[in-house]
Amino acid sequence: MRRNMDLIRAIALGRDTSEWTPEEVGHHIYLMGQGGLAHVVDATGHGASGLPQSALVCLTPKGHDFADLANDEAWAWAKERVARVGGAAPFKIWVELLERWRDNRLEGAK
Repeated sequence: MRRNMDLIRAIALGRDTSEWTPEEVGHHIYLMGQGGLAHVVDATGHGASGLPQSALVCLTPKGHDFADLANDEAWAWAKERVARVGGAAPFKIWVELLERWRDNRLEGAK
């Protein structure tokens, strides 16, 4: 299963995840735990996919920072840029793009 940043964003923002399977959601919560975005508990073995699964306990400060950066306008801007290079990028690049969008907005507000 490929990492889906839209799903990670939906989980971080507490948005509806019904368009994804429970196994996809559980695996992406696991990835969020591995990436330091969330505190999670193991739920592996409860899904049919065979992939590691977790249940969300809460976001970490890093997860809250990501959620704060990932507003709809910033996300669309970052997603467009990632699409230009094939549609996939490391998490660090997503955060850098979101921070660049924010910094450009703050610079324009001076």
